[in-house]
Amino acid sequence: MRRFLKTTFVHLGLTPEQQQLPQVLQLTPLLEAGIGFHHSGLLPFLKEIVEVLFSNGLVKILCATETFAMGLNMPTRTVVFSGIQKWDGRKERLIDPSEWLQMAGRAGRRGKDPKGYVIVPANESCELLADLLWAEPKPMVSHFEASYATILHQCQLPATTDIHDETYTHTQSFRDFMKTATSSHSTQAQTQDTQSLLRAKYQEQEQYAVPDNIQSMYRAMLEVSRFLYERPILHQWLIQHTNQNAQFLQGRWVWVSPDPTRMYPVLCRVRPMTPQGTFTVQDEETQDIFNIQAEDILAVLQQQQPPTTPQRIDRGFYTKLSKTKLSLDMIADFATYWDLLEQAAKNQSVPVEPHVVEQAHAYFALQDEIDELRYELGEEDPDQIAKQKFLRSLGYLTDEDTLTLKGRIAREIHSTHPVLLTELLLHAVFQSASPTVAGTILSSFTVPRKSSSSASSSQQVRTSFPVETMEEIRAVVKDKTAHCIHMEEEAGIQSKETELWYDTFTTDYEPFFWQWMQPETTFCEWVKQTGWEEGLLVRWILRTTEFCRELQSIFETIGNDELYEKCKMIEEQIQRNMIATRSIYW
Repeated sequence: MRRFLKTTFVHLGLTPEQQQLPQVLQLTPLLEAGIGFHHSGLLPFLKEIVEVLFSNGLVKILCATETFAMGLNMPTRTVVFSGIQKWDGRKERLIDPSEWLQMAGRAGRRGKDPKGYVIVPANESCELLADLLWAEPKPMVSHFEASYATILHQCQLPATTDIHDETYTHTQSFRDFMKTATSSHSTQAQTQDTQSLLRAKYQEQEQYAVPDNIQSMYRAMLEVSRFLYERPILHQWLIQHTNQNAQFLQGRWVWVSPDPTRMYPVLCRVRPMTPQGTFTVQDEETQDIFNIQAEDILAVLQQQQPPTTPQRIDRGFYTKLSKTKLSLDMIADFATYWDLLEQAAKNQSVPVEPHVVEQAHAYFALQDEIDELRYELGEEDPDQIAKQKFLRSLGYLTDEDTLTLKGRIAREIHSTHPVLLTELLLHAVFQSASPTVAGTILSSFTVPRKSSSSASSSQQVRTSFPVETMEEIRAVVKDKTAHCIHMEEEAGIQSKETELWYDTFTTDYEPFFWQWMQPETTFCEWVKQTGWEEGLLVRWILRTTEFCRELQSIFETIGNDELYEKCKMIEEQIQRNMIATRSIYW
């Protein structure tokens, strides 16, 4: 084993300093003992070494993430789960049946083992394990959504394709294919009937004049109801602990599910005398007294005498009285639910006439029927049409939907938000930046994740880092983002693509990348300064390198030699040292 590792390090051209990296020092003695670990933060060549040794039976125990279990064909005799929850990038959640089947299915090597073994800790719920074992696989569902890049690429289609047809991309999607495949027996007469019915629904909907603010109120409460419906475990938990803590609710202010005459959470106070199994409450608005079930109580509010506006949810009420420890996914679900509910409750002060409420219910019931009929006919995606309007307004498409110069640049950007990056690239602050500053700017678009590292940059980085220049560039990005979000709202885009992107964008680690852009900085020094896992740093560098190559291709196409040379210099400046290490597979 030692001879193999030594030979491999020589083959890869590692210097003595690089062989002293923390991950190399941690993994080498474990491999000599037949133990290994494998995760996304591991250096690429170390991952390859672990894979080769494991496939040849020299690693007897391997601690790995699901990436290894699901992405590589490497069976083993026994699979041991440390738990049946995973981090999905946003929150902790239970693994789904398909993930369980894929990972547990690695147990048992064909031709070697008569059976495979799967071990799960005894502290896991038997009901949850039963659900995983016997659950049906998830159905295949299309999540196709036309992004800005997708729409811009429509203009690259062959001349025989009608690129001006706004339904083209939508009708090429998997969803449309499945719909067509399952409705092959439909006739032209049925299509005509559906179209006639759709026109009739549109005419009927025009009879209801529902103001925009009423539509917003309805959608806000709909989001609350949909969230509870999609998370039955959360709703059951709320009901259970509301019943268990009934004695603590007497005299408290609560939000109750709205009756048919209102479209927002109803503010009520729980009466002191409450019969068992129900709650007697008094409506603050109408002063009516009535009985409700625990499932009708949406949230308990902070203690107030009398209630003020706006009311705030007592987020610690359930968790303080609960005897069970909440999982991370439940905590994340609670936070989202409270936010949705407080957003819906902001409409309490808006007076709504009963006949307007009735019209809103009828209007949205018709809208559901219209959406279903449009789907059956394969009509265009409204969000896609709105995005085309957005691209025209910013000058990426002409009125005839042909690409402008900005559109040609954005079409070739695949690594990040194409519109925002194009706006930045064409801004004077980027064009006048040095290769070192420009490379640091680009690194903000390729950070692997928002690291929780507490490491700070060295004094040398703080003193040499061009703070004023970077602050100016950050201000440009912020202004461009705000402008794009405003234009998206003007165009009627519902997907909030720019807002979601900006939530993940960070410039916190630019000083680290600035340090790597200095030629005298070695990879080992960089690892010590950042405190990040070596594999994450390598991924950051490789992403930025690919990003630079994309931009080189763009600037070469449009004939901008200055920016082409700048991106080429950036690539040469960062693709060095440990980053250029060869693979052991060839």
